Amino acid sequence: MSDDVTRYFVPWLRRGVSTLAAPDPGKPTSGRLVVSTKVTIGGSDLNVNAVLQGPMDVVGFDPGAVLRTWPQADDHNATHEHFAMIEFAQADLPWRLTPTGKESSRPLPWLVLIVLKDGEWAPAATPDNGIQCDHIQVSQPASLPDLTNSWAWAHAEVLGTGGDAASVKSAFQSSPERLVSRLICPRPLSKDASYTAFLVPSFRSGLRIAHDAPASTDPAWPAKPTASVTLPVYHQWSFKTGGAPTFAELIRNLTLFKPVPGAGKRELDLTALRQQLLGGPPVKSVASLPGMLRFATDPESEPSFEQALAKPLLDKLDQGSSRLKTRPDAAKRQVVSPPVYGCWHAAVDTVSSTKAPPWLKTLNQNPCYRAAAGVAAGIIQKEHRNLMVAAWEQVDGVKKANELIRRSHVSRHVSRNIHKQRVRAGDGSALQFTSPLHARVRSGQGNISSGLASLGIAGAAADPQWRRMTRPLGPIGLLQNRLGARGATGVLADLGNGSLSPQFGVRTERKMAVLPDHDASQDKDQLATRLFTAARPPQAFTVNFAAAPKAAVLRDPSSAATSLATLGGDLSKGLDPETTIGKRLRKLVGTQGDGAATGAGNGGEVLAAPHFDVPMYEHLAAISQDWILPGLNKVGSETVSLLAVNQKMIEAFMVGANHAMARELAWNNYPTDRRGTCFRYFWAITATNKDSGDIADIAQWDKLKPSALGAHCPYAPNAGQGDVVLLVRSKLFSVYRDALIYALPATKNAAGAYVMDETKTPKLPIFGGSLDSDLRFFGFDIPSGDALSDGTSGWFFVIQEHPTGVRFGLDNLPDVATSTFTDLGAGVGDAGAAAAKYLHKLHRFAIHGSSFAKDKSKK
Repeated sequence: MSDDVTRYFVPWLRRGVSTLAAPDPGKPTSGRLVVSTKVTIGGSDLNVNAVLQGPMDVVGFDPGAVLRTWPQADDHNATHEHFAMIEFAQADLPWRLTPTGKESSRPLPWLVLIVLKDGEWAPAATPDNGIQCDHIQVSQPASLPDLTNSWAWAHAEVLGTGGDAASVKSAFQSSPERLVSRLICPRPLSKDASYTAFLVPSFRSGLRIAHDAPASTDPAWPAKPTASVTLPVYHQWSFKTGGAPTFAELIRNLTLFKPVPGAGKRELDLTALRQQLLGGPPVKSVASLPGMLRFATDPESEPSFEQALAKPLLDKLDQGSSRLKTRPDAAKRQVVSPPVYGCWHAAVDTVSSTKAPPWLKTLNQNPCYRAAAGVAAGIIQKEHRNLMVAAWEQVDGVKKANELIRRSHVSRHVSRNIHKQRVRAGDGSALQFTSPLHARVRSGQGNISSGLASLGIAGAAADPQWRRMTRPLGPIGLLQNRLGARGATGVLADLGNGSLSPQFGVRTERKMAVLPDHDASQDKDQLATRLFTAARPPQAFTVNFAAAPKAAVLRDPSSAATSLATLGGDLSKGLDPETTIGKRLRKLVGTQGDGAATGAGNGGEVLAAPHFDVPMYEHLAAISQDWILPGLNKVGSETVSLLAVNQKMIEAFMVGANHAMARELAWNNYPTDRRGTCFRYFWAITATNKDSGDIADIAQWDKLKPSALGAHCPYAPNAGQGDVVLLVRSKLFSVYRDALIYALPATKNAAGAYVMDETKTPKLPIFGGSLDSDLRFFGFDIPSGDALSDGTSGWFFVIQEHPTGVRFGLDNLPDVATSTFTDLGAGVGDAGAAAAKYLHKLHRFAIHGSSFAKDKSKK
């Protein structure tokens, strides 16, 4: 990532008709260019001199022409090592109105950039002659540069080209957007000074106070002015330089820091715990408590403690879990037992359970890991009010989802009974009253409708009207005494196997009932009987079926019956409320709330786990930075250290935080199963861990291989091996906040020395953060052993100045005096060569990982 960009500087650029112009021969002091043209009028050629505009014709300036300035406007901490600069999007702007012709090899720009300190200038009155720009009076004329060398302060650049002639020519002709121009003020800047930069005309013709005033191509001020100068201002901005050292000075001050005794670990007093577990008089017992980071040269090992405490500690934890599970009666003594961190996420009650994953046992039997989990629980308890407010904001949709789920329980129960009674598998009766759903229920490669059609059964045979006419116990069946006749289901089967064929085109005559004559001698009962008999429809109303001839049977009756039964089974399965209601419910509540919905498809209520995108290391560092790295205060200023990630301590801490949050959620009746991972980020959120976090879902840890503590970082497979971290304590980042940090693979040259392999893609940090104001750390997915070049060529770790844009200055030329204006034209042929000479080269600091090894003494 070094500054290897090829830049192509052009000393000057003129475009359009001005390239054909020459100074006005009739008025050599007019300050305008003249273009000689030939005009044909009436067959006669006339020579006409067209006078172009010059600096005296400018009355204002469009600020939109300015593409960039350095320093930026209102910058209060600009570095003093660079020259002030202004950049234009129009590549020919600095020479567009220059009143010198093409015979000049070094055309002077008609604009110049000057930089003045406060007190060296004052506002001047603007003449009332239509000029729209402000004026200033320069009271210290020695602050003005020598205009005879202004040709060297202006240049153009072709962007995005390799510098070959073909690409440069192509850019000039067809890609004007790739061309820019710049003006530089060669005045060296002082520290802690306030400046104002002005864009002013460089020719005397640009200083006119009236259109008829004398003008010339003389410079706007003499080489060594002695009197004050009044100048029109086209553009201006203010800035202030800081007193901080330059980037080069800061990186030159960086030195190597190696671990000193007492750095990297601290003692954890276990005396009280030992006495509680083992009894007897107090005996001094300490454990070696590491931090979340360790020095890369320190071997990776488990935190040491008195092993005699391991089994009593596990027994104590299991005893407390057993009491909570059996719920002792009130007459017994109630005991508050220590928590088993991660028990809900691992779905076990005791640490000694055969189902307990390895990470759970490692975490809870080691007092050092339990200490990390305990301090995380304390952080959650301290912030529980704010966390619960945020958690309830995320669960708003879950309440509505659970209401839908409770309603689905009733719907499922009622529908299940109806389905059991009326929609029986293997019984085609349901085909009669479910015809609106036939096209929506799948059967084989099609649906129920296509299945009936394949059996030769018309869709009308399943219509409600047909069912009402053919059912034996219906009104028509009762009137016709068809109590024992085959119903609709039997008719469908007969239609399917071909034993019945409907007779179309048969019309039956329906006669109107005739009421008998009234006989007064008959009693009322006899009359009612006669009326009912007379009103009964004639037998001719019955729908007739004719037996199909044997030749009309096109399929085997047994196979047709099986196919009809198959349709009935598919219909029963497709309308099963256990499937249909559950599927619909998942669509309604599957995305409700911010947490993961569990059990919604089976009728269980939605259980949510809120997510907090908070880098937990900040809360831990607020308690004590020794939790991050013990002995951090012993790391000296302006030093660089190489550390490694202690992923086991990080995971123990994160389990403690999520365990404590699950307890808070349950206490506040939050809809949760206490297995959600609420906190995923230990380090600051970066592009690498944005979607995954710094730990995987804790409830899934036991499914990962290996399921050991410290092996659950989703984005860094080497995390369990101790990924490397570059620690820098320096003022560098307070001044250069955008400094680049990366790692490059190393290789060995012919002499056996390590050199950077610039052909390889650099590694960017996977996480980073800050502790003190001058302390920054950057993590890389590089195992610490590889970084120290244990059996490999190792890596270089680089701190580089950010290429915020091209700049020019004297930082690469320490032999040049900076007390006065520098003559940019000295020793150079043109403005392009001057720009290349004073181009700011990016500084970078690179150190090989082997330099941090304990057997090395030099950087």
